[in-house]
Amino acid sequence: MRGLVLLLLGCVVTGVLSPQAEPGRIARQTYSILFIDSQVGAPYDALRSAMVQELQALGYDPLFNLTIEHHSLGNQAAAVRRILQEQQDGHNLIFVNGTVAAIGVRDALEQNPGLGRGLPVFFGNITDPVGLGLIRGFDEPPPGRYTGLGYAVPAVDRLRFVRKLLPDARHLVVVHTEMPQSIAYRQMLEQALQEPDLADLVIHYRSVPFVGGERGYRRSVQLARTHVTGMADIADVFLSPNDQMGIHPSFPGMVAEAASVPLIGIDVREVRENNGALAAIYNSIPDAGIIAATMVHRYLSGEDIRSIYPQLPPQRIAIHAGLARRYGIELSPGLLDRPEVELVQ
Repeated sequence: MRGLVLLLLGCVVTGVLSPQAEPGRIARQTYSILFIDSQVGAPYDALRSAMVQELQALGYDPLFNLTIEHHSLGNQAAAVRRILQEQQDGHNLIFVNGTVAAIGVRDALEQNPGLGRGLPVFFGNITDPVGLGLIRGFDEPPPGRYTGLGYAVPAVDRLRFVRKLLPDARHLVVVHTEMPQSIAYRQMLEQALQEPDLADLVIHYRSVPFVGGERGYRRSVQLARTHVTGMADIADVFLSPNDQMGIHPSFPGMVAEAASVPLIGIDVREVRENNGALAAIYNSIPDAGIIAATMVHRYLSGEDIRSIYPQLPPQRIAIHAGLARRYGIELSPGLLDRPEVELVQ
């Protein structure tokens, strides 16, 4: 299967395993996770790495008592059906990492519930799990077999951050792909504009085709450049889209070359690695991986999935001091003094 990566870590587990261990104790028992990523790269690799590392700290050793069957979809949601049909026996749970992976699993299980073998589905890096019908809301009990962590910073929080950082900005431009997570986040932005303190903002949208495959974002960035150039005279600020194009380091670099106004990113690398973004407000992916591991541990220790509430990871902010000076932006002490803010020199 094109774009499919299969990794088997540790020894193969035989038999169907049940998470009935005494809470907090995992000795003398083996566990197995079916792990499905939307694609290779950020933010999926970072979450999976942090999650596995934290699971090891909790006593789950890939060389001793934990097997991970890992697949990457290349953003081809339809590939999930074959993965579920051919999955190894003995998995305790399914972990879906990304919106496309979640859509693939959801659709496959709705069409053929037997494919999931009754396993719970944990998720991470999903922009809108409520809109996908996986959960009713965050900090509410899961209504079914799904729980996990969202990815996107709430649109209201993102726009209020833009307002605090750039109080004179009125015209915001978002150039996005037609990926499902971008379409969902565009709807969230429109809902956020209903808030009285944000009602005077105007968001201009332009879209480019969703190019599938593990490296499809490269073509998307090339297509987006035309829109960035065309909107450069209108925009007070650009917002990185909530998709694979937006999170890739080449996107902020392209915007910085094609426009003379700031970009607010969705990933810390856009700021920390001098890729061209003035600032980013984002949910911490390493923290998300740690929280995901804790949630999985609770289930494997015997806790009912209905008591494991879905969550949003902690918010973080990164601001590039050099770019702020270049754009003539004065950073208020009230913003810089917040504990979640990182000032990049």
